[in-house]
Amino acid sequence: MKLNQYLIKNEKHYLNKQIKDISLYSKYTLLFKLDKEEGLYISLNKTKQGIFFYHVDNELKKAENPFINRIYPRLRNGRITKLSRHDVDNIYEIEITSDSPYIFQKVTKIIILFFALTPNIYVINEDNKILDHLLSYRADQNKINHLYHHEPTIHQDIEIPEINYENIYYYAIKEIRKKERRTNLNKYLTNRLKQLENKKKKIEEEHLKYLSYIKTSEIINNVFNLGLNLKAKYHQILIDNITIELDEKISLLENVNNIYKRAKKAKNEDKLYNNKVQQLLEEYSLIKADQEQLDNISESEVFILEKKYNLIKNYIEKNITNKNAPYFINVDGTIYLFGKNIDQNDYLSFEYKTNRNFIWFHIKDYSSGHVLIKKEKPNEREIKIAATIALLTKKMKRGEVIYTAKKNLRRTKNKGEAIVKNYSSVYLNEIDERIQKLYLEAKRENLH
Repeated sequence: MKLNQYLIKNEKHYLNKQIKDISLYSKYTLLFKLDKEEGLYISLNKTKQGIFFYHVDNELKKAENPFINRIYPRLRNGRITKLSRHDVDNIYEIEITSDSPYIFQKVTKIIILFFALTPNIYVINEDNKILDHLLSYRADQNKINHLYHHEPTIHQDIEIPEINYENIYYYAIKEIRKKERRTNLNKYLTNRLKQLENKKKKIEEEHLKYLSYIKTSEIINNVFNLGLNLKAKYHQILIDNITIELDEKISLLENVNNIYKRAKKAKNEDKLYNNKVQQLLEEYSLIKADQEQLDNISESEVFILEKKYNLIKNYIEKNITNKNAPYFINVDGTIYLFGKNIDQNDYLSFEYKTNRNFIWFHIKDYSSGHVLIKKEKPNEREIKIAATIALLTKKMKRGEVIYTAKKNLRRTKNKGEAIVKNYSSVYLNEIDERIQKLYLEAKRENLH
């Protein structure tokens, strides 16, 4: 089997294609065989999630799977009439229309959830009622009351609760966050244990060094019996068959005094050695105990551990001030917010609490004001208006402006600076005079 490019990039090629056969390639892979020995390869496998074209020379093996047996009569010989990505990230939809007289409702939708923890394939009818799903998760049954497994009849749809994309998505994200919290906490505790091990090793090395200083001071006492010139300079001396290295830049007497001082400090430090080691061992055993119970404790107990190790950040939302308050204009009922300096840009992009799916604008490859449309799906005209405002913040008459959802911004170490991913762009050749006038008349308000 040969996999080709990702489906969504060339979905028009497969519109109105007829489904000749359906099979499971593996537990997490569903195949739709189409015309000309081509088909769709839907993989829920965590290492390679996605929808792909495939080409196969031999017949698909018919899997004896209850899910396939149930959906086969409804989907076989149906035509693919729509391939799209849902507004919620990682949810894709394949719409299949059947010409069979035995199917009461002609349109069936295949909803594919590419989630890290709970990927799944749902079959729903044109009224958005769930008919079936490929995989079952205990978490779904316990915590999402609208996801159930049903045995539909072939000729009649069953009235069951509507599927709610947003709830499924945010529940899955919540589960991912739970796992991430435990993983991050475990990683932190592992690092703390390694730090303590390294610290103990360093203390033991210092202890050996202090013992050598003390021993040298005891030996150096006999230097006065050797009849050496105490004002002379030596790089080393031999006492009781033991060689003692000296600083040849200073006299023997000065070396002896330095050795005594070093030994005195070593004795004081050595008295603390046992206490230091004991404290490290106690801290190590406590952290080790917390780490070992991490998989068996509740979310509230995880939170307590995070607070214990100062992993909970106390975020303080910045109040809007005369310094950071952004400007705004209202064009035909749509609100456009924008900043003219670093403080306003930083507040608007990272501190201002609003819908993270609102669209954000910035001039490409230049510093400029940040612009935000208070709308998730602006039309072409609204996009051009926001791009015009971005150009006006830089006093440019033409240029390319990038835009993306606010959730795709990442903060940098520099105030008012953003890292942007998954953006689109628009190029403007001129400035709309009406927008320029509104821009110049824009005011700053308390947005809260």
